[in-house]
Amino acid sequence: MKKFLKAVCLLLSVVIFAGVFASCGKGRNVVAIYDETKVIYHSEVDDIINYHLAFYWQTGMSEAEKLKIKANAVNAFVQYRLIEEELKKDGFEIDKKALNERYQAEKAKIEEEFEGGYKNWRKTYNVSRSFLKEETRRMILKEKCYENIQAKLEITDDVLKQYMNKHAADYMHPSGYGWTMIFREVKDLSNENECAEAKTEAQEYINKLRAGEMTMEQVEAELLAKYTKEDGYGNAVFFNGSDFTAVQSMPVLDTREKLDYWLEKYSEDYKNRDANADPSSKEYEAYMQYISKCMEVETYYAIQNLEVNEVYESPVFSLIGYGILCLDSIKGESTFDSFEDVKEELRERYIEDTTAESFKTYVNDLFEQYSVMNAYTTAVSK
Repeated sequence: MKKFLKAVCLLLSVVIFAGVFASCGKGRNVVAIYDETKVIYHSEVDDIINYHLAFYWQTGMSEAEKLKIKANAVNAFVQYRLIEEELKKDGFEIDKKALNERYQAEKAKIEEEFEGGYKNWRKTYNVSRSFLKEETRRMILKEKCYENIQAKLEITDDVLKQYMNKHAADYMHPSGYGWTMIFREVKDLSNENECAEAKTEAQEYINKLRAGEMTMEQVEAELLAKYTKEDGYGNAVFFNGSDFTAVQSMPVLDTREKLDYWLEKYSEDYKNRDANADPSSKEYEAYMQYISKCMEVETYYAIQNLEVNEVYESPVFSLIGYGILCLDSIKGESTFDSFEDVKEELRERYIEDTTAESFKTYVNDLFEQYSVMNAYTTAVSK
């Protein structure tokens, strides 16, 4: 009881000064207590706090949000301190040679993949030379926990079938429509003359496609050859292609009247739209949203009313330009993967999900068992 009271007193002293060290974060301030009397000082967690702040940083972040990040960083530090103590009880200790080899491998990976190499990585995340090795230690500890958890898993067909049923939507192939769209790109959507020329050209290609004079592949190749990156184009190549839309994900649009209803609705919803407004304005944003919504609903109408391999009669206006749409396929009924076909995938997913959930539960239990108190968490909750 005396130990517990001492711990509370220590933590209270931290909370009183939480506002001070939350901003300066230096010296021997106590940031966490566990097992009633064991303390963790701010100097021990400087690196991991700096790393978390840099990793999760967002422009305009509030002080409360920063405080929460610091709290999570301290929890992560404490978490692996406790895990290491528990693993030692079971006779596991990290081999120094293996740790150093893994550390060198991680450092080499950063040197190769991070812009500016390891030195710039440290500068970016504002961490000391020792941080990466400590982070590597934490990786090894987590892997050992995962290994222990997975060794206890009993994975039978019944278990995997239950898991599959729980995630049935992931193994369903819904009924719907497969379609392809290619674009006659427009550089400036607010330029009426450019849009008119693009629409006319797109319509000419549609007429040729519907007459059987060209294929979609030929039209795409011709458009990409005409409108190149050197001339200020180049977006169409990223958006041309095939897609699939499930029946359940769209409204029924089997008549022109239903399409007109939605087009009129969006015209009213975004009546403040202005193609010539400043790109950062709400009016311009409304214009962009209006185009997106109209394209979406017209695409739905087209695919629900075309025959397979038929090209839609009109160009579809979009944020890229004018789309030329062809219906590729119709899937009339939803189907499900057979258990045997996805059994190995199910096993991998089950192991991954169950391990992560068990690890989270294990850590929560450790925090309760060791009576962990984090000054930043206390400050966040105030």
